[in-house]
Amino acid sequence: MAEAALDGLLLSPAEIDTVVGATGMAVAGTSTSLAEDITVPPDAPEEKKACVGIAGTAEAQAYAGSGSTAVRDQALRAPNDSGATLSAGQAVVLFPTADEAATFFAESAQKWPLCRGYNAGGSPVTVGDVSSDNGMLVTSITIQSEDEPTLCERALTMKNNIVIDVSTCGGSSDSAVRIADQIAARVPGE
Repeated sequence: MAEAALDGLLLSPAEIDTVVGATGMAVAGTSTSLAEDITVPPDAPEEKKACVGIAGTAEAQAYAGSGSTAVRDQALRAPNDSGATLSAGQAVVLFPTADEAATFFAESAQKWPLCRGYNAGGSPVTVGDVSSDNGMLVTSITIQSEDEPTLCERALTMKNNIVIDVSTCGGSSDSAVRIADQIAARVPGE
C-alpha cells in the first residue's frame, strides 16, 4: 500500500460509536506524524521502555528505528451516561514492506509483556497480561483514580505493510480488538 491509501483506513466516528457502545464520538485530534506524548530516557529500565508502545498509539519512541514511513493517527472522545469520558485512538503506520511491518510487530510482541505496573504522571496504572492470539497483541490497562477505575484496552496487529495500533478507554469489552479488526479488513491482502 502507498501513503495515499492510509486516509481511507481509519473508522469514522459513527463506526467507533457502534464498536465502543457510545453516542457522539467526535474527533479530538488527528496527526500525520508519530506522537511524542511519552518519552522514556535511554537509561531507563527495559520494562519502562517497553511501556511506551502500550501507553499510546503511534508513539514515536516505540516506532524509533523501525523503518516506518508514514502514519495517520486519530483521537476520538465522547461523554458516557455517567459523565466519564470514553476515548479511542486509532492509527495506521506504513512500512516500506510487509516484512518490515512484521518485524515491528514481532518486536512489539517481545516488548509488551515486559511492561508491568507502569506509572504515568503519578497515576497508578496497571498493565494486564498480554496475549497474541491470531496475530493480534492485546492487553488491558487499568487506571486507578479517586473515582471508579478506568479500563482501557490496547490492540496491535498488522496486515500487508500496515501496522494497526488501537486504544480504547471506558468502552465495551474487546472494543480495541474490534476496531483493529475492522481497519485490517480495509487493508488489501498481501
